[in-house]
Amino acid sequence: MESLQIAYVGVHLSAAAVISFVALSVRASIGGTAGRWFLAFMGLSAAWSTLEAVRIVAGTERTAAGLYIASLVVGLFTVAAFLVFVSAVTGRNFHLDARFRAGGAVALLAVTALKTTNPVHGLYFTLTTVETPFPHFAIELGWVHWVVTALAYVVSGVGMYYLYDLFRTSELRRGGLVPLFGLFAVPLGLTVYSQYGPGFPVDTFYEPIGVALFALALARTTDSGLGNVAPRARKHLIQQVEFPVAVVGDHEVIDSNDRFDAFADSGSLAGTPVEALPRVLRELLAGDRDHVALTFDGTRRIYRPSISEVTLGPHQLARAVVLFDVSEESQQLAEIRRQNRELENIGEAVAHELRNTSAIVVGHLDTVVGELDDESHADSVHSAVDAADRIDTVVGNLLSTLDHSRSVTTYERIDVRRTCAQFDAPGATVSVDDDGTLVGDTTRVEYLFENAFAFVGATETSAVRIDVGAGRLRLAFVDAGVAPEESDDVLEHGRSIPHAEAGMYLPTVGLIADAHHWCSTAEVREPGDGPRELVVTIETDPSPRVGQTGPFEHGRGPTGTAAAGGTGEDGTVVDRE
Repeated sequence: MESLQIAYVGVHLSAAAVISFVALSVRASIGGTAGRWFLAFMGLSAAWSTLEAVRIVAGTERTAAGLYIASLVVGLFTVAAFLVFVSAVTGRNFHLDARFRAGGAVALLAVTALKTTNPVHGLYFTLTTVETPFPHFAIELGWVHWVVTALAYVVSGVGMYYLYDLFRTSELRRGGLVPLFGLFAVPLGLTVYSQYGPGFPVDTFYEPIGVALFALALARTTDSGLGNVAPRARKHLIQQVEFPVAVVGDHEVIDSNDRFDAFADSGSLAGTPVEALPRVLRELLAGDRDHVALTFDGTRRIYRPSISEVTLGPHQLARAVVLFDVSEESQQLAEIRRQNRELENIGEAVAHELRNTSAIVVGHLDTVVGELDDESHADSVHSAVDAADRIDTVVGNLLSTLDHSRSVTTYERIDVRRTCAQFDAPGATVSVDDDGTLVGDTTRVEYLFENAFAFVGATETSAVRIDVGAGRLRLAFVDAGVAPEESDDVLEHGRSIPHAEAGMYLPTVGLIADAHHWCSTAEVREPGDGPRELVVTIETDPSPRVGQTGPFEHGRGPTGTAAAGGTGEDGTVVDRE
């Protein structure tokens, strides 16, 4: 073996050794998909360089041809690995798009077939035996080779631009970027010159040598390794977000910030397969949990996930997961629930005592009335018995009103005409002016109309008109006995309008409207030639969605609507139509 031949072999083997050394030293600082494809790119480059070293000393034409075809195929897959690595490390994620993956697979198979069948068609290269500067098999490249090479360098150039842009926008030392990336252009120049330039001794692939030079310069330029080169956008958008954030692909965590990594004891979760994540995180990603509780530095915090798709056109590339700290809100909600339970218990206790007391009073009065001879006294006692009996009814109504006054969390479509048909209005005519629907809680809307018709029965109302429109429910009571000056108080508890027997019904109507976050008002109208009307108008949500949940806040007025959103606890909502 001559000295020049030994030099060529030594250069290629040295390039393979340098590439392997840089790959192993830098690999630890690159996580996830980018790290794996970086290792594939460098490993294929080292294999490519090694194949060329062996080909230079091949003893037979068949061996040389086989090694050159192997070099061609390995070189092709080296370019593919480089492109996937660039896609992953720059965060562009083209490799996750099914269209790019399918197109790349077809191109790889087609070009591989073209290269491996060269012994048949001879369009890619031919071998000739030469004796200078040492005996070897020289390569004469065909036009197909130059077409494929040109395409490979074009797509590699795009990848190099993306990688250059990554360095340009990073926060690391950026000096000498143009010479650094210019090293990739050296192999192409040497290959062209070896074919057509005068006096160049050996035809070989010089790309692995360029990769080796690039790898050395890369490690030196980035100081602490390629893994520390991160786009400014990712650093500021992920690492500096105050909540735990991660970008999760189909099979692994693509990136995450330190707060998200705190869910695991093993450091960074980037590159961790989804199935290897802690159980609580897997359940969050699968939608099996709506919150997670964690303890950091002795403080228990509660997080609620927000998961959104990261898409490219119609294709989903990944999911962005943000965990919002809702600890204070959860504590407030738990306190409100506790207070509600206490109020329920107090209400039940008061109702129990009132009913017991009422029963005792009625029992004694029934005993007394049987022994009274004076009918006038007996009538008085009967009135007292009726009043005591009414206490039991009032207590029942109050408890039912309290139960129905909680904020609505589920909405259903309700046929107003069908609902009104369930109730009677003694002595009054009923008309429903529209076949419209309301979107609300079915049980409470039925209770609203039950109280409206009870008001009709308790007063001298001669007619009631019900009008359902877009975002509005209007109840008109004719001859209800309510004076104009009383209209402001007719929906308020504690005011018996028009009298004690009817005083609870319309306030309950207003209370049910409040529970739906609807705005209710009342006014008395006096047409010039017609009877006086009490008109109760309820402004409902103009564009509710069935299944929509209501807001956390409530209160009479237009500030809360069903569209405000939130997550209710009453289960799944169905459209009754």
